[in-house]
Amino acid sequence: MGIEADWIAPIGDFELNWLENGDEWLQKMREISGYSGYVGYTEEGFTGRPVVIELRPDGSQPGNPRVLLIPDGGDTVTVALAGTFPEVDNGTKAHWADIAQQATSALQIPATTYKWVALIGEKPSQSAGRTIKLAEASQALGMRLIPSDTALWEPVINTVSSLSMETVSVSFPISVQGKSTARTWQHARKQASGELSRLAALLALDWNIDIDVRERPSLVQNWPPVSTPQSPYWAKEIFESPPEITEFTTVAVPDWIGDARRKFTKNKKLESAVAIHMEGIRISENHPSLALVSFVSCIEAISLMIYREEKCSTCSGHMRIAVKFRETLKRVTTDAEANYLHRVYNDRSRTVHGGRLHGGELGLGIRDFGVSSSPETEFAWEIVRRMKSASRKLLLLALKNQLPQSRIHLE
Repeated sequence: MGIEADWIAPIGDFELNWLENGDEWLQKMREISGYSGYVGYTEEGFTGRPVVIELRPDGSQPGNPRVLLIPDGGDTVTVALAGTFPEVDNGTKAHWADIAQQATSALQIPATTYKWVALIGEKPSQSAGRTIKLAEASQALGMRLIPSDTALWEPVINTVSSLSMETVSVSFPISVQGKSTARTWQHARKQASGELSRLAALLALDWNIDIDVRERPSLVQNWPPVSTPQSPYWAKEIFESPPEITEFTTVAVPDWIGDARRKFTKNKKLESAVAIHMEGIRISENHPSLALVSFVSCIEAISLMIYREEKCSTCSGHMRIAVKFRETLKRVTTDAEANYLHRVYNDRSRTVHGGRLHGGELGLGIRDFGVSSSPETEFAWEIVRRMKSASRKLLLLALKNQLPQSRIHLE
């Protein structure tokens, strides 16, 4: 494996499912030993997981002896010591065998339920229109949503930010209270982040506005009210006395969101489609060419839910993808609009396969609106937005059970 050492001494094999519990076991090894995990080596030609993980006293310099964790990719992890002569004594070997056994035993401890709070809300944007506010406290996906009465003022950070002027955004964030169950807060927080991201993505679809995670989950003993600041801590001097916001659009949590988790469990393609649509939203303002790739990918994923897969008998490649793409678009657009958007399918392919950019990314910060607007501006503000709209409408049909329940054979 390319380990440079005078000797290597295995001290035990420990049973655990590495794919399911490896991260948690490694975390326990770190906690008990006080060492840091380090991916030190990979076997030539082997990708996807580490072959040897080295625990190091300070995370950078190797110890003596070196502590190696060697997963077999299945249900066993070997713990070994390695170093220079002379070889370590049996007491050191027993010490590390005991640490590994403690880490393994810790996986049998019942999980703990952790309470956490977070914030979601509108992302600052140059193209933001209406300001929304949650009408009342609500429940969604096992989480409690509480509206804020404090308006959040913040600068809009663009790819090229001006040093002489600023664009300001205002929003009403939403406090989210949730619970996650795991053996450590580290793993509970990972679960919480996933649930929070799904919640934001689903609300963004229903409310048709860029909703995202604004403050990541934080561990709390109880659920204290989360106060929204009037501005980010780093921009307090900019917004010393922000005006009161009296005009906003109230929104509510949609009824269909309660069934979303079951749909995602049953249909991983749908969950992936929602995730890639969300990525398109996040990058559309500054990276329109890549945003188009995201929205087209989402629509393609939905087309595979509607139409049966057809593969070439010679090369096993998917057949009639472009036709299925256009037919899927027709479910939420006119025929003329579907044909128009189908033409820009080639733009997406040029980006993916040829590295072409279409939305003026090479002229950052320049937007030339008007009768003489450039093809780049039209691409970013017309084509991408229209593809995003079609992607959103199709996702809503899927989430509301309004797509065919069995796949159709395309004539």
